Amino acid sequence: MTATAELSGLRAAARISVLGAALAFMGTSVWASPASEAIQALTTHGSYTREVRLSALGVVEPVALLKESASRDFYFPMPRSNVTDARIHFSGRTHKTEEGRTGVILSVNGIPQYTQTVAEGDAALAVDLSVAPRAQPDGFARLGVQWQTLTTVNYCQLERDTGNVLTISPDSRLVFRHGLSNLSVDEAWRLLPPQPVLLVGSTKLAQDAYDTAWRLGTALTRAGKAPRVAALPDVGSNVTLGEVSVPAALAGVPAFAGLRSGSGLKIEDAAQLAALMLSGGGAIRGDVLVVDAELRKRVGDAIAALSQQMSGDTQAQAALAAWGDQLLATAGADGVKGAAGVRTAALGGQPTLAVSTGGAGVVGALDSVWRQVLQGPTAQVQSAKTVDPQRQNTFSLASLGAGGSSIDVVAKGEWSGSFPLAAVLGGGRVPKQLVLNVVAAPSPSTTPPILSVYWNDTMLGSTQLKAEGAPESLTLQVPSHVLGMRNVLRAVFQRQPLSHNCDEIPQGFPVQVLPTSHIVTGPGRADASFVGLLPDMTDRATLVVPQRYLEDAVGSLPVVIRTAFASGMSPGSAELMVAAGDAPVQPNQAFLSMEVPVQGASSSTSVGPNGHLRVRNKEIDWVDMSGLDRLSVAEVVGAQGGRQGILWQRLGEASDAADARPYLLSRGDVALVGREGVLAWLDTRGTAPNASEGAAESGTAGSVAAWWHSQPDAVRYTLLAVLGLIVLLLLARLLRRR
Repeated sequence: MTATAELSGLRAAARISVLGAALAFMGTSVWASPASEAIQALTTHGSYTREVRLSALGVVEPVALLKESASRDFYFPMPRSNVTDARIHFSGRTHKTEEGRTGVILSVNGIPQYTQTVAEGDAALAVDLSVAPRAQPDGFARLGVQWQTLTTVNYCQLERDTGNVLTISPDSRLVFRHGLSNLSVDEAWRLLPPQPVLLVGSTKLAQDAYDTAWRLGTALTRAGKAPRVAALPDVGSNVTLGEVSVPAALAGVPAFAGLRSGSGLKIEDAAQLAALMLSGGGAIRGDVLVVDAELRKRVGDAIAALSQQMSGDTQAQAALAAWGDQLLATAGADGVKGAAGVRTAALGGQPTLAVSTGGAGVVGALDSVWRQVLQGPTAQVQSAKTVDPQRQNTFSLASLGAGGSSIDVVAKGEWSGSFPLAAVLGGGRVPKQLVLNVVAAPSPSTTPPILSVYWNDTMLGSTQLKAEGAPESLTLQVPSHVLGMRNVLRAVFQRQPLSHNCDEIPQGFPVQVLPTSHIVTGPGRADASFVGLLPDMTDRATLVVPQRYLEDAVGSLPVVIRTAFASGMSPGSAELMVAAGDAPVQPNQAFLSMEVPVQGASSSTSVGPNGHLRVRNKEIDWVDMSGLDRLSVAEVVGAQGGRQGILWQRLGEASDAADARPYLLSRGDVALVGREGVLAWLDTRGTAPNASEGAAESGTAGSVAAWWHSQPDAVRYTLLAVLGLIVLLLLARLLRRR
């Protein structure tokens, strides 16, 4: 963006602020006009309705409760205060095929609100549960579901699955209203819809705006969202209005007069663009806004044009000016060097997060634990890092949000916790060991309880506990192939619930994962694989894109965001490099290069016209075919200077990545990618992950082996020849002495 355009945008924003200040200084009437009240209802004084479905929280399939006694808790995120009309709409279905009294109990925040005995057969269950209008200190509304089938008790028989089933629909949802004011940055981020719209000022972006946009999109993807990229439409563009509600007080303003729900509209002027932004009509929806110089100029001019149409209503003009200041004056726009800001605002009667360009720190704060401290409507961030990569190599599970509480175990109990991989990476280190400290109370059974530990559903190990009421420790190696961008730890405890001759009623005895449990990190494997690159990609890496990507930001950003997420790149610490021409680039650190050649890179894959793909391993062609379309290939390559990174190339025609499924590069060193994720993995190194690699790769021998396998064949053959020559010379000298 040129300095002239940026200056023009700042002048437009300044005109809005000056207009509001001047009107306030002139002493406008204390009685607000109907038009000003309508504008304030859409921007600051009104409220909005938000819906959070279980499907948006990852529960995409119906949940079945099959046991004789089963329960499940679901946590819906919601603002901590100022919530009205909050209700949980529970949707499910009961199935009864066995005898016995069967019932369902629904509770909210631990308070039962619905109890019902289930009759014979199948029946739909739809219940509205009220959420008390009290402060939610943890930011969640907890839905508890209990399912019970009372049958004849047989203490010598383990609990079994029954034919009486309760299924919980993913359409169960929390609905509430919240004011557009008093919404913190943390709450606005947590309450973003499943497919938030990332709104940019134009289809053609300057480097600072593009840099902020890809970081925000990657952070949203890491948060489990599916971001969509949209650009503010130009004057003369055709949009479909959809559902739009124009307040009666604004219907007489020319810019609002042509806005009717369901009809198509050609944007006539800048004033109508502002009217669309206020009312939420057309495709002008932005859950996250990239506020650069271009957007400041366009929105500032649009608000000024709409203000001209309200020249006889000073109160309405003041309300417009206040909205423009809220939307455009992000915290980073005050000239602080290296700072960027984020602020909650309103767009189309819905909350939005306006993020200014100029620094990666604000995205790093949104993408890390520091977001939880952003309890105000605005923040300015110079830098935000989760850990000090030079000092810390031990991470307690409690600090990662996976703290444990005591659970009573009759036959089987489970503890689980999750954390992002980025929280334990840094300085070239990856998780190597999991130290799990547990304590289990003794029980009458003479059979020791068993503890099994899983990392992302892969069993790391299992042991028998002494169960003497004292802390016990289990140290497990963490192989690199179990790592994921989101990691779930599970500790499964199993007891023998029956005493001798079944003369005692089975009781639950407590076990607990202690907060002293921790993860130990160590040097990563330099093995030229996707997993081997993870420490460097999550620490500091360079994203390389061609200049043409900036010319078509809406088309290229979804692909860049998806690939950056797949490579493990951190949106808060990475750097952006824009390649001006076709000349190879030379990154000075780990990199992700999007269709840009890298200096000194030797690739085993080549992509040609007509969807031609060739993968060559040593002197053998693994794949040589044409006609492939709407695919891409990612490969680990080495660059000049010894740096390693990922080279991404398009194969065939470009595909629409807006609805493409996120994926992770977690195996081998070559991946063929489609809309559904990775279609084929290749490992041109000829190695495979070992179940005991966590132990094998530690120490000097492991480091030497990793270095040896990372070298090209020519280097290894030369070293072997030199070693053989040395051995021959030593043998010849020994023979001469004899």
